[in-house]
Parts: sequence; C-alpha cells; structure tokens
Amino acid sequence: MIIAVAGLWGYIIFKICSTYFSTQESPVQVLTTPGTESRAPLSDTFTLVNNYTDPFLGVIADNNAPKKQNTVVKTEKKKQTPPAAPWPSVAYGGMIRNQENNNQLALLTVNGQTDLVSPGKQYLEITVVRIFQDSVELGYGKERKYVRK
Repeated sequence: MIIAVAGLWGYIIFKICSTYFSTQESPVQVLTTPGTESRAPLSDTFTLVNNYTDPFLGVIADNNAPKKQNTVVKTEKKKQTPPAAPWPSVAYGGMIRNQENNNQLALLTVNGQTDLVSPGKQYLEITVVRIFQDSVELGYGKERKYVRK
C-alpha cells in the first residue's frame, strides 16, 4: 500500500515538474465554428420603454427629452501670497508668576536679546499671546507659533 501511494505521488510530482521545466513549446489551438467567419454582428431590434415613475423624484422619466451637455467651469488659480517674513530666533527661558496678584511673565530671548514680557505685550515685533509652564504661544504678523523650553 505504501509503495502504491509513493508511486502515485511520484507520478503527480513528475507531471507538475515536467510542465514547468519542459523546453518544448506547446502548440496553440484556435477553435472556430464552421460558417461563422463571415457573419456580421446583428443590431438590436428592440427599444426600451421607460415609462415608469422615478422612485426618488416621483416623476415619469422622459426618454425623448434632449440630453443636457456638460459644461466645463473654469476656475481661476488663486494668486500665491508672498511668503511671510521668517521668524527671528526665539528661545523661551521659563515663566515667572507673582504670588500675590497671579501675574505671569515670560523670559524670552529674541535674536540674542533677553527680556521679561507679559501676555498681550509685544517685544521686538513678537507678541506674547499665552504663557504656559513648558511653552509660550507667540504671534508674529498673522502667524502663531508655540515655543517650548
């Protein structure tokens, strides 16, 4: 029994390997039905009658209505705004909070110059918007940026 199963598997493996690794080209057969070489395709001899109510619009479709042509709408390209001025070098040194009236001050270094600035104040064209313990929100022109310690 083992010999028969081994022989069967050997035959299957041989057939698979012989088809993949053979050097002979297999001939291509083209099958044609006799008498079909000269036939021209027939045109349809029926028309569809679509006189049912449209389920979404609730109206009867009109098949004889002229088709609407698609119109192409040209859109103008938006003009590119000139790039904003580059940000100066900004470093955030930390926050100082007054214990009595809870006022906050940020220690900012802008282009090498250091100063204490409160929220809403401007220092060398940079406006301090909000102050956090680990970062500060700054405004420069119309742009906003967060600077971390």
